[in-house]
Amino acid sequence: MRTSTTYTPINVTLTEGEIGVILCSLEAYVMSMDEETKLNSGVVNEIDQIFEELENAVDDHYNEKDGFKYGGTF
Repeated sequence: MRTSTTYTPINVTLTEGEIGVILCSLEAYVMSMDEETKLNSGVVNEIDQIFEELENAVDDHYNEKDGFKYGGTF
C-alpha cells in the first residue's frame, strides 16, 4: 500500500539537456496561460518552485565540478 503524498521528494537522474527541455516546456506553458489563470491558480507558483529546484541542481553540479562546495565557497 502506498502512503506517499504529492509532496514526497523523489530523486531522479536527468541530463542537463533533459532539464533544459523541461524548463523550456514549463516556460512555454506559462506563457500560453491567460492572465486570469496565472493570477488565480497555484500552478505558476509550483512551476517557479520547479524552476528553482532544477536550476539549483545544475548550478550545484557545476560548482561541485569546479571545486566549490554548495553555496559557492571553497
